[in-house]
Amino acid sequence: MKKITKFFLMLVVVMMSSGVLLAQLQISDLEKQMMQNFQPKELGDGSGGALPLNVDAATPITVFPYEEDFESGTWSPYMEPFSGLQADATVASGEGNNSTYAALLEGNSWSGFYHTSSCTYTMLYNRPLHEAGINMTVVPSGEAGLLTMRFDYDQFYSFAYYYDAFQVLVNGTPIPDESGTTCFYPTSNNGNGYSTLTFDLGAYQNDASFDLQIDFVGKYYRNYYNGGDAMVIDNLTIFYLQIGDISVDVTADGAPLAGATVGIEDVNEYVTDATGHVDFIGLEIGDYEVYAYKDGMNYATQTATVVTGGVTQVDFNLSPPVMVINPLAIVETLNPNEWFTTYIGIQNIGDGDLFWTAEVV
Repeated sequence: MKKITKFFLMLVVVMMSSGVLLAQLQISDLEKQMMQNFQPKELGDGSGGALPLNVDAATPITVFPYEEDFESGTWSPYMEPFSGLQADATVASGEGNNSTYAALLEGNSWSGFYHTSSCTYTMLYNRPLHEAGINMTVVPSGEAGLLTMRFDYDQFYSFAYYYDAFQVLVNGTPIPDESGTTCFYPTSNNGNGYSTLTFDLGAYQNDASFDLQIDFVGKYYRNYYNGGDAMVIDNLTIFYLQIGDISVDVTADGAPLAGATVGIEDVNEYVTDATGHVDFIGLEIGDYEVYAYKDGMNYATQTATVVTGGVTQVDFNLSPPVMVINPLAIVETLNPNEWFTTYIGIQNIGDGDLFWTAEVV
């Protein structure tokens, strides 16, 4: 008989400093069995501590873009790895994104790990014992653009998704990525393959310097069970994002066209206002294919090039269909049971989509 692994809620309740009651979650029967023969890895230097951590050991980042692909197989002097007694931070072979090396942050053993399905509390109550991460000091250069950090990552878990989590912090305070997320749980036990996160550092680009951390907590080491409680990081870049805008006006026969849909794939889609206008604000420099359409009108596309600090104008003139019928009328007298066959030409010489029906009267 196949054994079903279940999770139960323990009658263990912790009163948080905020006054919130937080219940710790029980482990599965399978995990209990595996713990009987568990052998931890020899890792962790015990350097984890309360945030913000001391990053004086890392060489400040002063030149941009700063790029790190970890292919040297060792830590960059601009990064200070840290880890608690039940965690580790290494540059690991075989973990790269279409490359060899990546930064690996992982847990170690079950000892002292606190289970909760709150991502924030998973971070809070497993520091510093199960904590690992990367510290950096950033000295903004003041050049044009929006200071930004971007990296590729994948994240795994062993028995439960709440066995590891990570945050990005500036001066010890979590910041959101471009989707607004400030705390990240894994979504697949063996990972989903590399994806990219982007963090806006613009609020700090006028500071003399600031501390930047990627902070992780995890229970078990990489690949202990399933993918283990770990994350990998590759192709980390800190750069000034060069941005510009696209302004779009849509007309029909020279008059502003309201209610038209204007979009850029993988960016956004808008509906024109009464003046036939939409704006795309804060786009990275480069080429974009802009499309516009409205029911009864043609579908049109144009390529627009976004330049630093500029506004690229795109104009669409949408057209309705134009129906041509030849001949316009057929008059024929038939006797009973007599058949008549003829042809009518129907042509659309306009740009919009043409839909029609026919009826014999």
